[in-house]
Amino acid sequence: MQFDNTIMAKLSKPIRNVTVRDVAMRAGCSPAVVSMIINRARSSSGASLEIVERVRRAAQELNYRPHFAGRSLARGSTQTIGVYVPHSPHAGLGFEYEGWVLRGFETACRARQFDMLVIGVAGDLPPRRCFDKFSERRIDGLLLLHVSHKTPWVGDLVGAHPNIVAINYYGSGSPTNLSTVNYDNEKATRLAVEHLVELGHRRIGYLGPCWEGASLEAAARMAGYRQTMAAAGLHIDPRWIVDYSSVGHACRADDPNRMDRSALLGAERLLQLHDDRPSAIVTYNDQMAVIIAMELSSQGIQPGKHISIVGIDDAYVGRVLRPRLTTIRQPLIAMGEKAAEIVIDSAVKRHDKRDYDEEEHEPVRYIAEPELIIRGSTAPFSRLAP
Repeated sequence: MQFDNTIMAKLSKPIRNVTVRDVAMRAGCSPAVVSMIINRARSSSGASLEIVERVRRAAQELNYRPHFAGRSLARGSTQTIGVYVPHSPHAGLGFEYEGWVLRGFETACRARQFDMLVIGVAGDLPPRRCFDKFSERRIDGLLLLHVSHKTPWVGDLVGAHPNIVAINYYGSGSPTNLSTVNYDNEKATRLAVEHLVELGHRRIGYLGPCWEGASLEAAARMAGYRQTMAAAGLHIDPRWIVDYSSVGHACRADDPNRMDRSALLGAERLLQLHDDRPSAIVTYNDQMAVIIAMELSSQGIQPGKHISIVGIDDAYVGRVLRPRLTTIRQPLIAMGEKAAEIVIDSAVKRHDKRDYDEEEHEPVRYIAEPELIIRGSTAPFSRLAP
């Protein structure tokens, strides 16, 4: 197919950027007025509705796009929030967990007319990039997702740029001025055990990271299990607790399939108990619950019929399992939305209050509530087939 010379000339001609002066000429006002209206500066509030409408119509007709750096300078704000997700074999932007959190975060940003900038998406980029984005004035705030409380640079970052919120960042208040959105992990396992106790189960096992030095998130889930069993006056047979580390010792720590392999080994251990195995199991997350359910099913032990299983998180994989998995929901979308609200509110406050005192900054400590979702993988003890 051939184009005539006229069309080719138009296509090859450089496109000139539309400027504020162009919009001003079309709207019949000064460039300063256009700049104030386009950038939503305070002084634009003095413009009449007629002028505002003329400027916006002219900008639309000319397909005007504000220059990012100039607009940020005029407003004193980038209208952008950064997101940092450290690289690991078990986490990243391609995983379901992070996807749900970021969906909520992005939704809240869009509602407040803020953009989201992902930092360090391509592999092991150094955390220095977070410092750089603040220093370059590319972001007004930052979300940290899946950053361990043992990470040494977080304290330095928050000390230099306090407008940061972390999701599922556990620790005893260090750094003290870091806002957090955390999940009540202890209550999650408590709800799971209480549900099984109400169904008449007395031999309830647990599979998850239990060793000394496990993450604080894992320790809280284990504590919830133990405390609820004790409160119900139930005995815990050590054989019913399958430690993620002891069954997964043969798997490398950086093996992306380590959790799946550990769940399979855990299922084998439970099968070896024969009649002494627990009638119900609580797992650290849905991924492990599904692996155990599938392995037990392959051996003729059906969840909801011969054994009850409860996971945690309400991952999609648990909804396609048959029978569908009873779980404790972690409200990931809502957690992302809350994190965005916290960091955007702080950014707006800093922008609007020119004499903002960072020493007055009060970090937010938000705890997301777990929710029991009952499906087919649990049943009353009296209905379980021998």
